[in-house]
Amino acid sequence: FAEARISARAVPGGVALAVRGERRYRLRAVNLVGVARRSLDEVQQDLSLRSSTFVTEASVTAALRRVEVAYHDTGYPHARAIPTWRETDDPGTRVLRVEVEEGAPVRVVSTRVEGAPPAQRAALEAALGLSRGSLADPRRARAAVDPMREALRRAGYLEAQVEAPRFDPVDGDGDRVAVAVSITPGPQYSVQWQGVRSFDAADLT
Repeated sequence: FAEARISARAVPGGVALAVRGERRYRLRAVNLVGVARRSLDEVQQDLSLRSSTFVTEASVTAALRRVEVAYHDTGYPHARAIPTWRETDDPGTRVLRVEVEEGAPVRVVSTRVEGAPPAQRAALEAALGLSRGSLADPRRARAAVDPMREALRRAGYLEAQVEAPRFDPVDGDGDRVAVAVSITPGPQYSVQWQGVRSFDAADLT
């Protein structure tokens, strides 16, 4: 057992002990099937279950959830990870088969950068890294926030704020989204450096 809990209660003539525990199993093998649209290595890392290790039903459930969340976060919101246990000749050892149903991906139908200075709009849209027809990848979109903020800083918008990208369903269709990023550029500054010799002044802004 992975964890045992003991409780006691008084009964006529003595004390009754109750022991509750979660059974753990040693994995003889882990078979991962159904992965086609993501890297098998990445999904195995998300699962993080290896043969010869000990698991409980709770730890396996958490591993399956990690796989599903990773799929959801890369544009596959309908993905499911389904476990199947196979017993072996050893009651404490089992084989785990995990089938991934990836489901349909979500696609981008449009992108817009709200509040961006007109001169920087094209560069910011390029930094977002999503375009019409691309996979609606929330993780990739979130990773674009810092480069977008840096692009604004280099253009003199030192107080610019870039909000997390929004994925808005189109016409109630959960498989198509419009991606929007709201920007508050703030004032544009002109920064002049004097006496700088060892560095490019553009790198200091």
